[in-house]
Amino acid sequence: MIDPQTLALCEAETQETFLPAPDALAPADRDKLLSYLDRLGENEAAMKRQIAELGRALLIMDNNNRKMQRLIESRLTVTTAQERALTRAVAARAKALCDENGLEYAHVGRAFRDAIYKDIRNSFAVPAVGDVPAVGMDTARTLIAQWSSFRLARKLRDREREKSGT
Repeated sequence: MIDPQTLALCEAETQETFLPAPDALAPADRDKLLSYLDRLGENEAAMKRQIAELGRALLIMDNNNRKMQRLIESRLTVTTAQERALTRAVAARAKALCDENGLEYAHVGRAFRDAIYKDIRNSFAVPAVGDVPAVGMDTARTLIAQWSSFRLARKLRDREREKSGT
């Protein structure tokens, strides 16, 4: 960017070199020169308006670009490998919950897995874990790692006791 002092110097030199003082000209030439200077001023104002319009257009385009990026991110779902990782994390969490509550994973693990999957589907408003948005992968992992249900654990323990007869 040219500093204002250099710009002023260039403008002064340009006017001195190419544009004689209006008083030194014949009346017809002076009218032509003044008309030319008026047109330059109008062009400068038009250019300033165009630059402002371009600036607004750039802001609108940037805003639209951000909206499209968010839309694309919301529609991209986890990869197959990420879906398998979530499935393994759900199974591991269900196993840990069974161990914590003294339950047999083979008997009640599915109930924990189903409850965790249901919470994931509800949290992301998706029909299946494979439809979780890719940007929500970390959130899904956190949800799985922190998932717990005292009520479900108690219900499953009671059911196990009823089956065993104690």
